[in-house]
Amino acid sequence: MGQWNTLHLFNESILQKDIIPQLQNNLTYIEDKFSSINLELYFTNPDHDNKSRIKEIQKISRSISSDFRESNLLPTNRLSKEFQEIYYSHQFEEFRILLFIIFFSECAQLFPCFKLGRALLHHNLISDNKLLQEILLSLLYPKESRSIFPSEDGIRNWITYSDVKTLYENYSQIHPNILQNAPIHNKNARIYHTEFKEFLSVAYTNHLGLVSCVDMPDEIINSPCELIPRNLWKSFNLEKNLILND
Repeated sequence: MGQWNTLHLFNESILQKDIIPQLQNNLTYIEDKFSSINLELYFTNPDHDNKSRIKEIQKISRSISSDFRESNLLPTNRLSKEFQEIYYSHQFEEFRILLFIIFFSECAQLFPCFKLGRALLHHNLISDNKLLQEILLSLLYPKESRSIFPSEDGIRNWITYSDVKTLYENYSQIHPNILQNAPIHNKNARIYHTEFKEFLSVAYTNHLGLVSCVDMPDEIINSPCELIPRNLWKSFNLEKNLILND
């Protein structure tokens, strides 16, 4: 079974102004988040002492760059044994799970979301503009060598409102990937191209970024954040590639 990749709206301002300072400086905030989690179901080491776990989460939070993507606890060589040991340690796995819960409880919208697919985005879209290529690729593959993402199941990466603005205002340089003798593919690529622009326009109009996820464990979100009311989504031209989860 292949990976299930999705794209979601998120509010970068809430992340920077509210969430990051709390993770870095408020142990009670982290403790409160743990109290809402079934540790036995979602954490790799449920019997680990909670006080130690909370301090480890704060330590990782303080090690991450200002854009909250790279940790200085990770080596720069992602292929090294040392990197793999730290990246897949229960401390980092639990941090990524907690961050997923915080994102979709406080600053990102779980549903509706847009179909991304492991190769769907680049299978259907092409661009000769290197900057646009880089932004699109970053939705699936973080470019930072010490990135704390992608998760095994959860957040892959995110792009800021500034990135969304660049994509949307230069969308004439992004094209459907039209192939010879492939009418069904070409029809789907044209639809995807149109609907991806529509989804971008929702983010652009509302000054939001986009966060990508892989095999998201949506069942662990008890109180999902809503950035765009569900009744408004019906007015958008997103018939084929929007996931409502009704």
